[in-house]
Amino acid sequence: MSRESGGHGVSAALAQRIIRLFVRGVLLGGISVIPVASFAQLHDEKQASKLTQGTTIENETAFTYIGDNGNTPAETVLGEDDNRGVFNEQIGLSHRRDDTDVGASLTLRMFPLSPRYTPVYFGSDAPEEAAYGFDNDARLERIWYHQKAGNVDVTFGDFSLTLGRGIAFHVNGEQSGWDQATVRGASLRFQKPGVLTLGGYGGYTNSINQDAVTRTLLDADAADTVFALEAKLHFAEALALGIHGVHLEPRFKSAAHVTPDRLFVDQGPGIRISTIGALLDFRLGGVSIYVEGNIQSHDNFRLFKGVAVKGETGTALFGKMKWDSGPRFSHTTLRVSAQGVAYRRFLSEGTFRSAYGMYSLSPVVRYHQMPTLEPDWVLIRSLGNETGGRVEGELRFKRTDTRVVASTSVVRYLGGIDSSGRWTNFEDVTAVHPVVQLVQPLRQRAHELTVTLGGRYEQTDMATLSFNKSGHLLHGSLTWSAQVNPQHFFELSTQLRRHRLGVQERNDSYWVNDNQLTYRFRNQWRFRVGLQYSNELAGSDKHSLRLIRDLSWSNNWFINGAVEYTATGIFEAFTAGVSGGTTRGGYQCHMGSCRLFPDAATAMLTIYYRL
Repeated sequence: MSRESGGHGVSAALAQRIIRLFVRGVLLGGISVIPVASFAQLHDEKQASKLTQGTTIENETAFTYIGDNGNTPAETVLGEDDNRGVFNEQIGLSHRRDDTDVGASLTLRMFPLSPRYTPVYFGSDAPEEAAYGFDNDARLERIWYHQKAGNVDVTFGDFSLTLGRGIAFHVNGEQSGWDQATVRGASLRFQKPGVLTLGGYGGYTNSINQDAVTRTLLDADAADTVFALEAKLHFAEALALGIHGVHLEPRFKSAAHVTPDRLFVDQGPGIRISTIGALLDFRLGGVSIYVEGNIQSHDNFRLFKGVAVKGETGTALFGKMKWDSGPRFSHTTLRVSAQGVAYRRFLSEGTFRSAYGMYSLSPVVRYHQMPTLEPDWVLIRSLGNETGGRVEGELRFKRTDTRVVASTSVVRYLGGIDSSGRWTNFEDVTAVHPVVQLVQPLRQRAHELTVTLGGRYEQTDMATLSFNKSGHLLHGSLTWSAQVNPQHFFELSTQLRRHRLGVQERNDSYWVNDNQLTYRFRNQWRFRVGLQYSNELAGSDKHSLRLIRDLSWSNNWFINGAVEYTATGIFEAFTAGVSGGTTRGGYQCHMGSCRLFPDAATAMLTIYYRL
């Protein structure tokens, strides 16, 4: 929290400070807190708050009402789950003084109006409470103590950890999305800028405790054990050479070890993984080169039936090169980049963790952030088992500030994980995806127009189960933004896609149209309206081992909107918002990790504040 300078009399700034201290005293004294904001909201604000000196109180809460969300997988097996509420509240308290940072975060989850599932999913011997997922819950979600002494950093409690580019290991407690997690344990890091970095880390994984699809409670943490080491030599700012290693020991190594009360969360054992890797990071002038290679041995205990696969080798090679012409050309600027991946049976993940299991497109706990060559809205079936490359060029005309960006990616997916959890070699798929984009500023750069066109073609010579041998996706988008004056900002975007990806998506052809209109007033009020169209039919979800089911998506048109207000003053940060409407379901992917979502009708009230 910022400190106002002193003065004579009671200034407005001093009055605000007194009010803040009074409110803090009330909160710490036990008075209930106003319900507040969604978890993905104000991510930058939350990160910035950790740099604030002094004591900080954060509170964010979301109340969501879920109407008819279609025929969800959990509903098919367990019963009706429509017309219910989900209440989430996070209260954070932290204190930062010079080189010391200590804090904790408490999470409260409640499920008003929620149905009570029956335990048919687990059989007659399962305890009744195992199948619910709607029990109210309060837990200490995050706790940490961080101390810096010279070149040494020590952390006890929860911390994020990324080795290299996140291929060997990556967890982040601040990122939005369903893969949010930390390591809870101890971290010791020595860093001499420009010379040497050493790090040692140990603990167990602390994953988010709410299922992304059904929004039900995942009562227990993944609690897989992690040990990691890294070392990096720096040669000024131009070159860095590094090595790293990580060992992941799963909490459960056999289905017999998973107690019935955890079946709703874990649904089986995990994977023992030992990975070592090396990297090179070179930057000089307008040239940057990054290369990272990893090799691992893993024992896969996740198999639904059969014995575990032990001693399997996985490899992952990633490289990226960029060149920027800088000021050497008088009328233009040229940027060129190339990226390549070669992943073969590489795993860095935990158990199947959700309210239901889709084993070949599994909602597992991800312990990596593997660079992909696909946009988020393209389904990836074999993450960790692919090879390919992507080239991109950007030409900027200095006089008009016009930018033309062209890229092409070619990737070959080498099978995937089948319904029993094994790597397979069937359905090798080759995909080619060229994209061209034009960005044109207008009216002294107060307005900007962006047009994007692209097409993706895929083919396989090994089609099985009567799926198609080829498919394509055509897409185009347009975005227009306008800063009319310092008080008014508009943005209009539309995207149109035609999917006929019969190999990867295993689906009939369909159209998707997504339109968004946003208006912002004085950086305080934000209004958004969305209109979506999709005639996609889900067909049968063949990715569940437990049953084949039809997902009934009856709507083609979806409309939604939001209003958000941001203010300062007594609060260091305050945001309140209301959103609601209908949203399109289907597959959604986040950094290569995909989930199958139903259509949904929801309403949400969110508030966030920081003192």
